[in-house]
Amino acid sequence: MKNIMYTINKKLSIRPLLLQEQQGLSLIELLVSIGLLAILGGIGVSIFAIINTSYNQSQALSKMQTQGSQVLEVIERSIRGSSNVQQVGNGQNGCTGNSCLVIEVPTSSLEYQINGGCNQTVYAWRQPNVSQSKNGSLVRYYLNENNAACGTPSTEIELFDTNPSLGVSIERLDGDNVFTIIQGSNNIDAVEIAFNLSTGVNITNGTANVPLRTTVGLRDY
Repeated sequence: MKNIMYTINKKLSIRPLLLQEQQGLSLIELLVSIGLLAILGGIGVSIFAIINTSYNQSQALSKMQTQGSQVLEVIERSIRGSSNVQQVGNGQNGCTGNSCLVIEVPTSSLEYQINGGCNQTVYAWRQPNVSQSKNGSLVRYYLNENNAACGTPSTEIELFDTNPSLGVSIERLDGDNVFTIIQGSNNIDAVEIAFNLSTGVNITNGTANVPLRTTVGLRDY
């Protein structure tokens, strides 16, 4: 009889422990778990945003550096093969931008052949207009000796991708002119080219900049 009562009491004393082990999470534990998950989720989103911004900046910098070096090479080649250059403003000598570099091309030069027999190569810079979602741009076109449109086709060539969200905006560097004529030794002129490449005007996060400045001398014909 004692053994039977002992067995019954033992089973009764074990049951509350089993019931306690089988209970679910309490409300406080559930709230704490949700709070931890929210914190971890927020950290994950922040990390992803940082990585994405860094990736976009890296892509933009690579794009600007590549395009910038290519454009500078083209402009430098035009200047070195020129007989004379002028820096003019909007409406002067066929300038259709805020600032233009008008390059006179010798008829014996390769540039003259590339131009389709046009006497002048023009590089025109137009400042950005954020309110109209327009990047600052740099274009190339050709003129004849009368400052009239020349070439076939006689259209402008965009030197940079001007998409306001994905492209490049060309801006002044440190407030300087994009094109500056410099008087060199022996009356040989040189041209300073200075501009800042920035991400498109519609980009607000992950912006990037590449400053470019170089001086190119004219040949002494």
